[in-house]
Amino acid sequence: CIPSVKDVVFRLMKRSNHKCLIYYCVDNITFYTGEQDLNVLEFETQLHREADVALFVNRQLISERQHINPNTFHLEHGVDYQHFAQAQSEAPSMPADIAAIRKPIVGYIGVLRGLDYDLIRYLADHNKDFSFVFIGEVNEDMPLRDLANVHFLGKKAYEDLPRYMQAMDCLTIFYKNESVFNN
Repeated sequence: CIPSVKDVVFRLMKRSNHKCLIYYCVDNITFYTGEQDLNVLEFETQLHREADVALFVNRQLISERQHINPNTFHLEHGVDYQHFAQAQSEAPSMPADIAAIRKPIVGYIGVLRGLDYDLIRYLADHNKDFSFVFIGEVNEDMPLRDLANVHFLGKKAYEDLPRYMQAMDCLTIFYKNESVFNN
């Protein structure tokens, strides 16, 4: 039996065996597909309220949610520098799926939810000489598949990401800047 989100949150909040509850938020999960139906925002807000300390990697989310808990702080994302610095060295071979794509390549690596697909469509339509390459888990209903210069390569192994980055001329972030807390 898999516990519901509600059961997990309330179990964490009881803290019977814990001295300190730290809430670490790296993303606004309420924008992930399907999460709106699970009352995630309600549970997340309650967890944030009950936490002894809340850490956010996103300054926008802090400004929206700091009123929930005065012990809310900014903590930058970390990165495995040695791993991703490999993209600056000469790779022994470029992955075949990206090697076949015309340059210049505008790339994105990460979660393919919550992206500004209207902006991507506009850029792809107005820059036909550029290839837009997306690496991340692909759903069957992924938009933009009708554009010849937009390529979804799927999820890749962590150890291969520097080789993909090396093939890209520009790396981008296309997240929408939306919030459910600004109402």
